Amino acid sequence: MSTIALVQAAPGVGTTTTSTLVARAVAEHGVTAVTGTLGDGSIEWSEVQVAVLVGPVPDPFDRERFLAQVQEIADVTDVWNPVEVLRWNTHRSYLLELEERGAPIVPTAWVAAGDQLDLAALLAAREWSDVLVKPAVSIAGASLRVRASVPRTDGVRPRDGGPPAVDLVTGQRHLDRLLATGDALLQPFLGAVTTVGRRSVVVVDGQVSHTIRQLPSGTDGSQIIDDGTDPELSALARWVVDATGVDLLAARVDLIEDELGAPQVVEVEAALPELHLDVVPSAATVLASAILRRLG
Repeated sequence: MSTIALVQAAPGVGTTTTSTLVARAVAEHGVTAVTGTLGDGSIEWSEVQVAVLVGPVPDPFDRERFLAQVQEIADVTDVWNPVEVLRWNTHRSYLLELEERGAPIVPTAWVAAGDQLDLAALLAAREWSDVLVKPAVSIAGASLRVRASVPRTDGVRPRDGGPPAVDLVTGQRHLDRLLATGDALLQPFLGAVTTVGRRSVVVVDGQVSHTIRQLPSGTDGSQIIDDGTDPELSALARWVVDATGVDLLAARVDLIEDELGAPQVVEVEAALPELHLDVVPSAATVLASAILRRLG
């Protein structure tokens, strides 16, 4: 009987829905699934055929520690997605690579660690009035919304219902802190996230398993729903995953419409993708089937 490991990166959060559903699905085909977390020593890695990483994302996220822990497993058995993919995907410069290959990436300004950038000057040059400032090294790192028109404050909620925004002075201080320790990027805030929402297309072994939509829900979060299947979005997501040039067991392509309604790639999550199987439980069978195919 084959054994696989479903491994969470973050300890102390219990077994995820992904682990539960996938373990149940592979068990129907005679494969045992054990669960554990990185670095907890609960799994004998030499006794499993493959380790499959699942969410949630640890917070705070220590990239080098995460990669070192995964490498320890990879020295003993296979890991999906592989360590080299995880290293590539946990620095947002992968978006620049995808853009160079023709992917429709949200317009992005890149800033290297140690550089100094005048935020107000950049916004004027790009004709941006509302931007998100993000750390480059992150899986799902929090971004800060900065608006040129916001009075000086720690954060106010704009009328569009989006996340709280800060003024340029506060935004500049935040950017300076990011650049003191790492790379950063800036992207215009796309208003569609507050209306039609953010779509996420999950691609498993090159095929779309499901699509979810994240809709704003009042002032305290969002609602995640099954968004069915859109042929055009599915084709785009498959193309983006193919454009990565790497073999991915599973990835999530996040898309937001621009002002003309065209989908723009915000993220491609392949390191610890949240697959939202709690919203679309049937997709667990698709992922389990992909694992079984790879096991042969």
